[in-house]
Amino acid sequence: MGWRAFIAGLALSLLVSFGTSSAFADVVYLSCSGTMANLVKRSHEKVGPIPMAVDAEKGIVSLGGYSPFPILKDGRQNFISFAGGSVDELGLITGTKGAHLYIHGALDRVTGGTILGLRDTHPDGPPTFLVELICRPYDN
Repeated sequence: MGWRAFIAGLALSLLVSFGTSSAFADVVYLSCSGTMANLVKRSHEKVGPIPMAVDAEKGIVSLGGYSPFPILKDGRQNFISFAGGSVDELGLITGTKGAHLYIHGALDRVTGGTILGLRDTHPDGPPTFLVELICRPYDN
């Protein structure tokens, strides 16, 4: 399907959103690439680069073109965990425009390894996609 176009669109939208604005001077910018597994269709594909921005002061993580997700305080020192709901505006993930998604992720501060779980509808719904990424600093 159009996953590559979807990921490219997300990447472009985040880069345009953050650009070179001085308002985000304390934000850590990352570029992430890896694989995405469709757990329903049992298929894999490469994804990336996907931009990520971590703003520890505001307690948010921005990933692709999604609204920022709050950083979770889960007590893990080497990880930044985040989660939240979003809307599948184009229907690329769920097949239904406007469907609700739940995304949960964890970024390893040491290795840059990142795991994202995407579920449709709510946090307790069945996992739909599993994304494994390696994120590296990006100087914009």
